[in-house]
Amino acid sequence: MHLKIGGRSLLQTDEEEIIRYLLDELPEEVRVRIEETIEVEPALLDRIAEVEDNLILHYLREELDGVRRTRFEHCYLASARKHDRVERSRLLFQAARSVALM
Repeated sequence: MHLKIGGRSLLQTDEEEIIRYLLDELPEEVRVRIEETIEVEPALLDRIAEVEDNLILHYLREELDGVRRTRFEHCYLASARKHDRVERSRLLFQAARSVALM
C-alpha cells in the first residue's frame, strides 16, 4: 500500500517535507497521512529517522537559519524525549570534536 501526497508516494517524501513534519509545520491531514503510512511502510520511518538525525546535526553545528532554528527550539525541543535525544547527540558531537582536535 502506497499512500500519496500530491501524486507522489509518501516513501518519496523529500527531505524538506520531512523536516516540516518533524517541526509540526504540515497541515494536520498530511501529518495524519504520514503517521498512518509509517504503520504500514517501515521504510518511511527509516527515512524520517535519517532526516531527523541530520536536522539535529545541523542544529548542533548552528547551521539552521534563524526561523528554522527558532522553530526547532520551540516545537521540536518541546518534547522531553526529543530534547533528551538532542542532548545525547550534543554529548556525542562534542566528544567527536574533542577527539578530532587531538
